[in-house]
Amino acid sequence: RIGVGRSTTSARQRVGRSMTGALLCLALCAAGYTSSASVASRVAARAPPRRGAVAMSDTQAAANAKAAAAMSNTQAAAPAVVVPALEESLPGQVISAMFPAGKRVVNGVFTEDVDPSSVPDEVERERRRSLAATAKQNIDAAERERRQLIGQAGAICTVLYAGGLLAVGAGPAARATVFFPLALSVGFLESASSGL
Repeated sequence: RIGVGRSTTSARQRVGRSMTGALLCLALCAAGYTSSASVASRVAARAPPRRGAVAMSDTQAAANAKAAAAMSNTQAAAPAVVVPALEESLPGQVISAMFPAGKRVVNGVFTEDVDPSSVPDEVERERRRSLAATAKQNIDAAERERRQLIGQAGAICTVLYAGGLLAVGAGPAARATVFFPLALSVGFLESASSGL
């Protein structure tokens, strides 16, 4: 009886893995990213061997890869996926409406006008863009310092708030409200440290 349960569970897992692989193949092919043969060969290459299955020789693997390549070459090329520019998409329009040109974010929430004299020349802007891309950051040092200060002040206020709730003997529901200022404070501190 124990052996039956184990084999049933492993059979369910195998079916689940094969269905997941098939759905992944179908989604990628429908999106036009690749042909079904190339996706199937990649999924099959990563699939764990089944218990009791005979290992495939290098010659068999090479023959299978060659057949998959020939099959993908005979199929019609997948249509190119056209991605609209960010400005043309709905999220791009929302972002442009929320953050118009000539404004910058201050204190993580508010915006202010950018002084035209503070805008660097194109060479300096390109240098800053490449540094930001390398560091994976989109917030300058001044804004990061402001967010660090806001996060620290929020953490102090959260500790005082939690202490006050404990001092007055507040119930569990009232004490649970500490989560919101704590989350906000941690969010600002994390944003300051990561630069995002």
